[in-house]
Amino acid sequence: MHELVFFIIGCMLGCIGGVVLMSLLQIGRMYDNNFQGKDDKDETNH
Repeated sequence: MHELVFFIIGCMLGCIGGVVLMSLLQIGRMYDNNFQGKDDKDETNH
C-alpha cells in the first residue's frame, strides 16, 4: 500500500515538475524572440 502512495506522489511531483520546466522554457523562448524582434526592427529603421 505504501508503494502505491509513493508511486502516486512521485507521478504527481514529476508531472508538476515537467509542467514547470516546459513553462519556463516557453517563457525563455518568448523573451528571446522579443529581444531579437526589437533588435531587428531597430536595424531596419536606421
